[in-house]
Amino acid sequence: MMTYNLHLPALDLTIEPQENGHFQILEGDHKVGSIYAKLKGTKLEWRSEEPLSMQFVNEMGALIQEHRLGF
Repeated sequence: MMTYNLHLPALDLTIEPQENGHFQILEGDHKVGSIYAKLKGTKLEWRSEEPLSMQFVNEMGALIQEHRLGF
């Protein structure tokens, strides 16, 4: 999987997909955190084992999904 950038109004982030299905989020050289998707019933939920807000985790997850689906 290739590393790619997400350009948001206040942030320039790099997403590094990991072999274990997690996505490492970087701002420059600083690791912001890591998120992963988990299927709960028929719904995909985004989670993190790090102290990230659920709003941030869900927003990043939605952007990752959009990127992977080619929107």
